[in-house]
Amino acid sequence: MQHPNINGRQVADKLEGLEATVIGYSEIVGKPLTFRLMAEGATVTVCHHMTREVAIHSRRADVVFVAVGKAGLLKGDMIKPGGSSWEMD
Repeated sequence: MQHPNINGRQVADKLEGLEATVIGYSEIVGKPLTFRLMAEGATVTVCHHMTREVAIHSRRADVVFVAVGKAGLLKGDMIKPGGSSWEMD
């Protein structure tokens, strides 16, 4: 089985069953990423410019993807212990 690949980089051995949060819902990055994660079996929460308390959603996730084009948006206390984060270029 081929490993899931997003933006040309291997994400995990298996996304099935993982909680993922995508911050940003653009037509170019956020939406396609969200649908790819769902196709791989992840449970996806999408945060956008009107989401209140983004940190609540990001701390619950196993993996967080930031797709807003703003470096440093995600702080260390916004990720749960053992979780991972990706800033999409």
